[in-house]
Amino acid sequence: MSKNILITGATSGIGRAVALECLKRGYKVAATGRRAELLAELKRAAPGRVFTYLHDVTTGGAAQIIAVADKEMDGVNIVLINAGYGDIDLDLKEEVELKTVNTNVFGFTDAACAAYRYFKKNGGGVLGAVSSIASFRGGWAAPAYNASKAFVGNYMEGLRVKSYREKSG
Repeated sequence: MSKNILITGATSGIGRAVALECLKRGYKVAATGRRAELLAELKRAAPGRVFTYLHDVTTGGAAQIIAVADKEMDGVNIVLINAGYGDIDLDLKEEVELKTVNTNVFGFTDAACAAYRYFKKNGGGVLGAVSSIASFRGGWAAPAYNASKAFVGNYMEGLRVKSYREKSG
């Protein structure tokens, strides 16, 4: 069985570290992110095994990315939704709060729905998401971040129950 993973937000931090670890373990990696130069650098790390897609999760389109990765890698077995945003926002600036929600709720939901439908259609797979300990409590310094990460945890739990009830793999 092939080991093919798609990681959103793979240009830095946790996403990049997971991508590099998967490459060490022989996976093919489909990496998405907003920074072309970092995607190109990742692609150079393992030519022929890294497939990159310049993508901002706040614009939607996760289903199309998964479809292209499916064709280029001959299937996707794992999707890790890692793209996220957070910033300290003591003044509750709309641009910070809405960027956080658009990335961590809208972008996450678009990817989660697309991956779930893809795996259901193709007989199963592994869907994971990166959240935060901040999801357990509201936070005074970054309320949208804490709330959006709680959304991620609850949504993933809902998908787990849905998958179990549907016996969808």
